Amino acid sequence: ASCFIAYGALHWACSMLAGTLVDRWGAHRILPFITLPLFLSLLSLALLDSQWSALLFMLLLGVAMGVTQPVVAALWAELYGTQSIGAVRSLTTSLMILSSASAPWLFGVLIDRGASDTDLFGGSALIVLLAGLLVLMAFPRSQTQPK
Repeated sequence: ASCFIAYGALHWACSMLAGTLVDRWGAHRILPFITLPLFLSLLSLALLDSQWSALLFMLLLGVAMGVTQPVVAALWAELYGTQSIGAVRSLTTSLMILSSASAPWLFGVLIDRGASDTDLFGGSALIVLLAGLLVLMAFPRSQTQPK
C-alpha cells in the first residue's frame, strides 16, 4: 500500500515533465516512447517475484500514467486541430470505456481457462509492446509536424 505514494509522486512529476517536453518538441515526437514504461511495468509483474517488484511496478506505472495524459491530450489537437477536439475525445473516451469494461470479463475467461498471472501480465506486456511498435511505424522520427 505504501507503493501508492511513490506512484502518485512519479505520476505528478512525470505529468509536469511530459507537459514541458510536449511544449518543446510536440506530442507526435514523444508518442512512440510513452508505451515503454507501461511495457516495463507489466514485464516486471510477469517476470519478478519479490517484495520490491511491487515498488518497481508502481514506479513504472506512475511514469507511464503521468506521461500518457499530457502527450495524448496534446496529440489530438496536433493531429486533428482544435475544431474537432470534442468529437475525437468523445470517440476515444467511448473506446476507453469499452476496453475498461471488457478487460475484467476477458481476464476472467482467461483465468477460468487456466492462465496464470505470468501469462496475463506477460501477454499484456506483449500487447503493449506491439502497440508501441505500431505507433512507432505510424509516427517515424523523420516526420515533421503532422497535418
